Order: sequence, then C-alpha cells, then structure tokens
Amino acid sequence: MYKFIGIAINEYDDPLINNLNNCLNDIEALVQILSQKYIFDEFEILKEKEQTTKSFIYNRLFDIFSNALKEDNYLIYFAGHGIYHSKLKSTYWQTSDSKNIDIITWLNLDEITKFFEISESKHIALISDSCFSGGIFETNRGGGITALENKISRQALTSGSKEKVLDGKSKNSPFNQIVVKILSENMDDNMSFIDFSQKVILNFNPELKQTPIFGSLENTGHNGGSFTFKTLDNEPELYKEINLPLRLHSNVNVDGNFVLPQFLKNDLFDNEFINSFISQLGNSIISDTRSSFNELKDEEKNEVYSLDFHYHIKIINSHFLSILFTRNESYTRALHPNDYFYTLNFTYQPERKISVYDVIDMSEYSYQSEFILFCINNSDEDIDIKEELLKHFSTTIISNEINRNEIDFTFNEKYLNLYLSNHMPRVSQAIGFIDISLEKLKLNKRISDLLTSTTNKT
Repeated sequence: MYKFIGIAINEYDDPLINNLNNCLNDIEALVQILSQKYIFDEFEILKEKEQTTKSFIYNRLFDIFSNALKEDNYLIYFAGHGIYHSKLKSTYWQTSDSKNIDIITWLNLDEITKFFEISESKHIALISDSCFSGGIFETNRGGGITALENKISRQALTSGSKEKVLDGKSKNSPFNQIVVKILSENMDDNMSFIDFSQKVILNFNPELKQTPIFGSLENTGHNGGSFTFKTLDNEPELYKEINLPLRLHSNVNVDGNFVLPQFLKNDLFDNEFINSFISQLGNSIISDTRSSFNELKDEEKNEVYSLDFHYHIKIINSHFLSILFTRNESYTRALHPNDYFYTLNFTYQPERKISVYDVIDMSEYSYQSEFILFCINNSDEDIDIKEELLKHFSTTIISNEINRNEIDFTFNEKYLNLYLSNHMPRVSQAIGFIDISLEKLKLNKRISDLLTSTTNKT
C-alpha cells in the first residue's frame, strides 16, 4: 500500500509567528500530480486548526506508524514553519498552537523519527518544506531500483539546510514548484526517492538563498533502501466502440444494439488489417440476424425480441489478439434462446488470422476428433457436463459434421477456450464451453515461445 500524509499549516495562533500563504496549496498541487500519475492508495491531509496542533500531529503520526504493516510505504509532506535549536542541535516543526518563545510547544522531529524507527513500514520518505529543516539527517546517495526496493528505508528531502526558506507569497513555494515539476515530467516507471531528490536539488534555482538537501535519517532503521514513485499503468487507448445499424423490418420490435470494437492506429499491429476482419464478421452477423428475424411468421412479429451482442477481448499483447463475440436472440414465448459464438484470433509481425491448428501441435492426434475429445476429457468441467458433451460429440465427430475450419476458440496465457455450442442443439448450448489449461496441451513451438516470453514479461 502506498500512502500519503500531508501536513499543511498556514495559520498560527501566536501573533509572533507569521502566517503562511501557500502551505495548503503546495500540498494540494502535490496530491493532484500524485493521484493522476502515480500509484497511491490513500491520501490524508491534516489542514484544519484542530488537526495541526502539536498534540494532534504527534498522536496521529504515532498511531499511523506504530500500526503500519510491512507492505506499507509512506510519503509525508510537511509545509509550515520550522526552527532549529543550535544548542540542543535539534530541528522542530512549529504547529498551529506553538508559542514563538516556548520550546515545549514545538514538535521535535527527533520524536517523529522515533516513530519511524519502531514502524514495521517498509519505506518512509519525508519531504519537509520548512525553515531549518535540514538539521535532521546525514546526507546519503545510492542507486539500483531492485536493491533499493528490497531494503528498508527512512529518508528525507528538505527545502533547505539550517536556514530560512521562502514561502512563495502569491504562488506555491519555490521548493514545491520544483517538486511538482520533477514528478510531472518524470518518464520512468519507477523513480527512487534518491533519484527524485537529486533531480529536485539539481533543478532548484541556484540564485535563491536556500539549498534543498537530501539524506538518510539516522537511528531510524534505515538500511540502504529507498521509497519509489511508481507510475500508473496508463496504456494508450487501443480501440473505440462503433454502433452498427441493424435495419430490421419495421414490424419487428427489437430491443438491443450492435457494438463492435474498432482498433486505432498503434505500435502493436496493423489496425486496418485487424479492422477489416472485424467489419467482415460484423456484416456477416448482421446479415444472419436480419435473415433470422425476416423468417418470422406474421403472428410472431408482434412479439418483443431482445438482441444482446457483446465482445470480450481475451488477450491483447505484443504478439496476440484473441476476441470472442456473442450474439443472443430471444423473445417472450421462446423455450430456449438462440445463442451464437464467433471468434477472431491474430498473431502479428506479420499480421495474420490464425486457427486453432496454428496454436495446437496436432501431431499428438491422429484425427481432429481425438483433439476435441481430449479437450473434453481434460477440461475442468463437472463430470456430468463432460458426459453430456462426450455423448453428443462422439456421434457428431464420427459423422464428420465438424470440419477443421469450424472450431471457434479463444486463448490467453493460461487457457484455450473452445466454443462448441454452435454445433449443439439449442437445448444443450449452455454447456458447450470448454476451458482447458495450456499446460495439458502441446503447442506449436512459435506460439509456445511467444506465450512464454509474454508471461515472463508480465
């Protein structure tokens, strides 16, 4: 779980402590980019007067980190006043109820980092945009995403060292602007907190009289790891849906629509090649549907009919595309619905439509019938369903009613799906689906190699 905790303190009770302008704006700008671009499961912002007192912040952070789980990763952002006590050599946050000259009312960061030390959390990263915040750690550098993710980390990035920093007045603070800029422009799937901090430092305006600083937190359980910003998997849009008109006889009352996927230009395959097959199949299905309704008797045309047409993309990756299309026609007096199944399967580089015989090595079977019966016997279906299928297809196959071009199938990285319903009587169509693990089948070598490479990548 990736969790964000923001603490924004714009207003202070003590008139001797200047109010700030943009602490909440800074955190909201950060939350916006984190929620849009990065993997974060929870956001919590402490911003109200009662949430930004020393007692509330102390107790809330203690509760969070003392109850954190090993899989939790925390990013904390503090925006408010900070102060450094040179004699005690300690850094403090000034909370909304702090007194300017009363040290006991300040929140000592040493106490907060003790919470980090007892926490089970894998990674804790602190960003502190406050004056004098750089006194909390020793500096550190590192690299290597895998190693960094596997080791426990307690790290911090501050907007300055032991010095005052700028608030930003009418706009976000200069430090916050760079933080948001780096997160917005990042193109890496995984950016370690180390890399992020270095980029913030390198991009910070050298003319400003403050120097952001990054380091590990001493005596907090840090073991050389790093919090990692993980970008969301925002895949480019590959297809859109188009509605095709059925143009049925005006006397036929049909409730339903007909939607097909239309693939957009992309880097995986020739979309025009794929779309040509989908269009051809769509027109064929529409023609069959029109014929089905045109054959109705006059007295049947007064019925209310439903037409459900759906598609399901079973697999789409850098090597394969497999799509199932289903068409269901029903009307009020029908004992059983009319169910039809259609499939399209492709491989690319170069693009070509493939059959089940391109996927399966048929050298294992003397006849097509052996393959179908093998799939039925080795599927995960109930024994009663298997017996019904075997009873029907043993006869059907022997009479050679199914030829090699009529088997509808789809597949993904784990299963081959056979749709035998098109070859069964209407009353039995509901059981005509077979899912069989690819581990039980011998695949053609090229298909096997491509599926293996795809599985390894994912």
